[in-house]
Amino acid sequence: MLRNSQRVEGKKDGQFLKPILDVRTRWNSSFYMIERFILLASNFSQVLLAESVKTRDIPDMVTSSELRCIEDICSLLRPLEQLTRELSTEKFVMSKLDYRFEWLDQLVIQPICTILDPRFKDMHFKNPMSNSRAQDEVVRMMDKDTNCDDQIICPTETVVAARESRHFDLWGLHRTLEQEHKNKRTHMTTSREELKSYLRQSVIGLNENPLDEWENTKTVFPKLYKLAQKFLIIPGTSVPSERLFSKAGATISQTRNRLTGSKLSKLLFLQSLPRLD
Repeated sequence: MLRNSQRVEGKKDGQFLKPILDVRTRWNSSFYMIERFILLASNFSQVLLAESVKTRDIPDMVTSSELRCIEDICSLLRPLEQLTRELSTEKFVMSKLDYRFEWLDQLVIQPICTILDPRFKDMHFKNPMSNSRAQDEVVRMMDKDTNCDDQIICPTETVVAARESRHFDLWGLHRTLEQEHKNKRTHMTTSREELKSYLRQSVIGLNENPLDEWENTKTVFPKLYKLAQKFLIIPGTSVPSERLFSKAGATISQTRNRLTGSKLSKLLFLQSLPRLD
């Protein structure tokens, strides 16, 4: 009868809505149940009115004041639903929320992650000194990675040069220290300029994937790209792992209790693959 009531309103097959029941283990199921009830309130009223003629065991429909109270509850729960959905994301890097931006002045890792996120960069820093400290830390890490790369290359070059050169050089140590000093100054200038060039570019959309953006610009900002790969892959919450355990528990049921670990791992991997439209 609920379907017939919606068909009278002009809805076609595939557009009919069904009631939603809440689940104790699902965070937002109560909100979805209330939201769907509000959408179908007029249809429920028609169905209950029609059935009340046939039998007396029909529950009463909520009053208009009760319906307004339910709508207020729905409005109250909607921000919480959006918050939990944002925190539970898996396919994209989790966005920094407004309440987290207030702590950028006291934290260490979060400011670096915020700067390396092309959706935010340094827009939400309220204190210029905190912004400057975070940028200095990013530059220091960029120079540290560059120096590590040089330490891997320089010893080999020194050995080769020593083998090729047979004569004694009185100022050899000075020339070596001079070259290291020039390389250090060049790396610091290059790192600072690379960061400034990155911050001058416009931010990307909030729903875009920062990792995809870094893949597109890794040749332009190679040092920042290495840092982004280190910081932006850190899971923001334990939701993905908890979902994995839930999927494993749903896969190994009483009728499938003889699944081996290797086959279970393959099934979970197949479930994690994105669906093609």
